Amino acid sequence: MIEDPPFERCPPTDALAALDAINTAIVGSASLDEMLPRVLDVVLEVFDADRAWMMYPCDPTVDFVILREERTRPGWPGAKERGGTVAITDKNRYFFELCQKTGDPVRRDPLINTMDKLNSEAHAKYGAKSMMAMALRPMGDALWLFGIHHCETAYAYDEAEALFAAIGRRIEDGLTTRLSLEELRSSERRNRALVDHATEAIVILDLDTGTFVEANPAAAKLYGVPVEELIGQYGPAQLSPEFQPDGERSDAKAMRFILEALEGGFPEFEWVHRNVRGEDVPCHIALARFPDPTRRLVRGSIVDISERKATEAQTADLEARLVQAQKLEAVGQMTGGVAHDFNNLLNVILGNLELLEDLELTPEDLELIESAITATHRGADLTQKMLSFARRAHLEPSVLNLSDVVRDMDNWMSRTLPATIDVRMELDPAASHRGH
Repeated sequence: MIEDPPFERCPPTDALAALDAINTAIVGSASLDEMLPRVLDVVLEVFDADRAWMMYPCDPTVDFVILREERTRPGWPGAKERGGTVAITDKNRYFFELCQKTGDPVRRDPLINTMDKLNSEAHAKYGAKSMMAMALRPMGDALWLFGIHHCETAYAYDEAEALFAAIGRRIEDGLTTRLSLEELRSSERRNRALVDHATEAIVILDLDTGTFVEANPAAAKLYGVPVEELIGQYGPAQLSPEFQPDGERSDAKAMRFILEALEGGFPEFEWVHRNVRGEDVPCHIALARFPDPTRRLVRGSIVDISERKATEAQTADLEARLVQAQKLEAVGQMTGGVAHDFNNLLNVILGNLELLEDLELTPEDLELIESAITATHRGADLTQKMLSFARRAHLEPSVLNLSDVVRDMDNWMSRTLPATIDVRMELDPAASHRGH
């Protein structure tokens, strides 16, 4: 008959003192990376263990788990010295499954499932003569595996199991808190990165001080003020003209939108900001209440719409030109119709005047008829030009003698204007010889 090797019981300790030391290690740590080694150092001392460790995740279906942290006594290096991962094999898979299923510590010691009888990988590879582990279930995360090894001497854990479980639960609570805080910090970093790299200007306004408490680089670019100066020194009042384009005072209009956001609304509106260079910048603004336990904060998302406004103005100008062109086209069509009818009337008048020339008239009468015929020809020429304009025909410019044109005008004006109006003309005698 082969007897089991001799063993010792895990030495008794003051449970309250041990839990207090664990609590101090957890509370006094600023991060998860700081908490884990401090906690495992306490565990080594409390259980006089040769190795204490934390693995993640406690999942027998994966190929390997990560040794998240390990603390050892001199002479008993563990998995951390072998690369920091532990492969899931047929030899240790059952142990992981057992820890995953139960919420209590799982022991491998001389009193329960002796290490060498299980052909334990921990015994074969790491020299563990006894071990105890339990799965930790922090909220919102996968299972962790917390355990200790005794390598130099086999220990029975029957008197230490309850304390080990209590310490495991406290570490589980610490993991929940630390993981939540780290996720919160990670979320804050992601949000900060999103805000800092956003193309629109983002600011947070403290209504009680009237200044920004947060601003991103896009806001600094929009206002022409460095972020560190923008925060605490500037607000909408300092970065807006006295009046908005609709004539309303900027301070009154801004307060109306801000109060709407504080009451839970999401106002969106156009606004004209004025940067530190005195330039007016048209913007589109969206406001929302920013949660804070003590302050009245409003988040503003601001988009520079200068280019959009310029495009809209250009489009409006093109549309106005198109309307004007359509009007001109309509006028041209109407002009063509009028000119055509007027030309027919002139032809009748011209024909009658030419018939009058054949009669026996006085020289004075013939002179009047000649003037009328000349005016009729001029009217016909004018209507022809109007028709050419209406039909968009090619116009041929010609050289005119302005002196002759003015003299002809004097002839008909002297007969049509009242006697109370005296028309005097002073013409350059040489103009009639220059051909224009």
